[in-house]
Amino acid sequence: MRRAFIFLLTICAANINAQVPKKIFLEHFTNTKCSVCFSKNPGLLDNLKKHPEVLFVSIHPSSPYSACPLSIANKVDNDARTNHYTIYGSTPRVVINGGVLSSSANYADTALFSAYKGISAFTIKVEQMGVGQDSIKSKISIRRIDNMAPTGNASLYVLLVEDTVFLNGGNGEKTHINVARRMLSPADGETIPLPQNLGDSLVIYKMSYRNPNWSMKRISTVAIMQELMTKTLIQSEISSKGVDFSIPSSIVNTHSESIVLIPNEAQDKIEIKGYELIENWSVLDLSGRLCLHKGDITSQSINIASLNTGVYIFKFQTGLAIESVKFVVNRGL
Repeated sequence: MRRAFIFLLTICAANINAQVPKKIFLEHFTNTKCSVCFSKNPGLLDNLKKHPEVLFVSIHPSSPYSACPLSIANKVDNDARTNHYTIYGSTPRVVINGGVLSSSANYADTALFSAYKGISAFTIKVEQMGVGQDSIKSKISIRRIDNMAPTGNASLYVLLVEDTVFLNGGNGEKTHINVARRMLSPADGETIPLPQNLGDSLVIYKMSYRNPNWSMKRISTVAIMQELMTKTLIQSEISSKGVDFSIPSSIVNTHSESIVLIPNEAQDKIEIKGYELIENWSVLDLSGRLCLHKGDITSQSINIASLNTGVYIFKFQTGLAIESVKFVVNRGL
């Protein structure tokens, strides 16, 4: 499995000071061999349909039924996340905003989520795209929009989910919703520095191999940010559904938070703001054909006099992340 993450701290000049609703996040621990799950899950899923503002994932641990096909498909990650909340060994169980509900809780109660409504000082934006034909790139952008707590570090947990899996695992359930397919972070999350000042943002990238057994049009990336000690939710978000593999494999992204080309429409050379961050680079046309290439950048400008009029991709590596920026060559300037 290929995984990578890098974070870049940027400061926005905008004068922002507004809290946003904290998106309630539910983790549903279930099993396709569990008869109790078959009786309780419909009530929970119906309740979730009535509360579309609640994000949720279904995680399938190997205990008490190790033969569950959805558990077998991702046993290590599923079991680790279940153990993170010390609830391994019984299903179904529900965790909301990092807090474990009693096994006797009424999952169908329409007031189930009332106590978890709140506000947050952070927004999260999650985007995903295909890289080549074998990888998924997820981008998580975290931004502070209010000076309220918390500060310091937090835990970020990122995973891929498939919104609908059709499978008769043995307990009578044939449709499984928001199934956790792969964890892109450790089970207890990874420690990240929270943006400290108003308008600061943190950008994190994740890479993962695709699985041929998944329906890629149903895949989304989910990000959950929690307090380190209490596991209390700070904010959560999910990307739009579906991964696009139609972009040429040489073009990874057409926007960068760290690198700016000046001017973006040029004739003979382009200046690179942030060039000292770049480890290697190349220039490609929109078909993916290599036009220029060099290793580490040691100069703030690149000579593009040999390029014809047209749109090009400046592809580069910063740390473990691969990004790219579009620019235009216009000989009519």
